[in-house]
Amino acid sequence: MLKWFFPRPFPIGPNGTHSWIEKNCSIFAIEIQGLEERKQQMWETLRDYLDLVRGKFVFYMGDNLLELSLAKFLIRCRMIVYEIGILYLDK
Repeated sequence: MLKWFFPRPFPIGPNGTHSWIEKNCSIFAIEIQGLEERKQQMWETLRDYLDLVRGKFVFYMGDNLLELSLAKFLIRCRMIVYEIGILYLDK
């Protein structure tokens, strides 16, 4: 019944947040204004942090189902994700 309410993975990082807002607005027929510009602003504010994590390695051992969303965000930040251990994956 609540499947429509969570149509995207957890909104982590600028891309995840953008995707989550975009999908939910389409469900409720809300017109989006300025979302792409806001996403670019968010990446710009993260620039200094991106330099800190670029090229670093991370391994996730699953326990809270945020691993995939965090890994996608960190890969976008140019980190190296070798492995993600996850206990349960919902289609």
